[in-house]
Amino acid sequence: MENQVNPNIQNNSSVEQVPATSQVLQTQSKSNFLPIILATLISGIVFGVGGYYFGKQASTIQKVTENIQTSPIPSSPPVLSPTVEPIDSDSMANWETYNSSEYSFKHPAGLKSDTGAAGTGFESIRFQLIGPKQIASGRTQTSLFDGYSFIVTKMGIATQKTPEQWATERRNDSKENCGSEVILSDVEPITIGKATGVQYSVKNCIGDYTASYLLNGTNVYEITQLYVGEPVDQKAYEEITNQIFNSLKFL
Repeated sequence: MENQVNPNIQNNSSVEQVPATSQVLQTQSKSNFLPIILATLISGIVFGVGGYYFGKQASTIQKVTENIQTSPIPSSPPVLSPTVEPIDSDSMANWETYNSSEYSFKHPAGLKSDTGAAGTGFESIRFQLIGPKQIASGRTQTSLFDGYSFIVTKMGIATQKTPEQWATERRNDSKENCGSEVILSDVEPITIGKATGVQYSVKNCIGDYTASYLLNGTNVYEITQLYVGEPVDQKAYEEITNQIFNSLKFL
């Protein structure tokens, strides 16, 4: 009887162990949840600050974009270009005269002149004006794109090739080499003083020009009038070269 254990004592022990175990679990639970809570708070602060920062950045970018879209773009003042005026007959009284041993013609004073073979081996004389727009561009050493040229070339004797043959050959060259937009006039007969020959004009081939082939004595001469530029200027240049051409005289 002395070795029997009192059941009440065993029950009390088991009852007393329950609060201890519960307290340990609660302590462990608090210890486990504390890092999670801290991580959640830190994440909230980081994302909150980041969202506020990027929100302000987006708002700033949007305002800048709106200002760019709504701000007026400053425009440059218009550049006024000089316009070439045709020369009237009264002004021709002040023109200079070019004289060779075979022909002469009048031309405006101050034109640049040069002589050469014109790429064909024939004697030639050229008078040229570089227009104000090309001078203003500074590209005066390039091909002429604002101005005119008046060129007289001695081609040879008529027994080698007549004015009609020269004109037909050169016109065909322009038709083949100037592209599909070239406009060619018909070859028409002309007379300048005692010289007779033919003439045609070319448009949309680098520059516009008129080519004349005249027979004086036994020699054939090619007269080229090149005029290039903006439409209003080009028309004036063409009229000036026509006046030069009409002043041509063979000796």
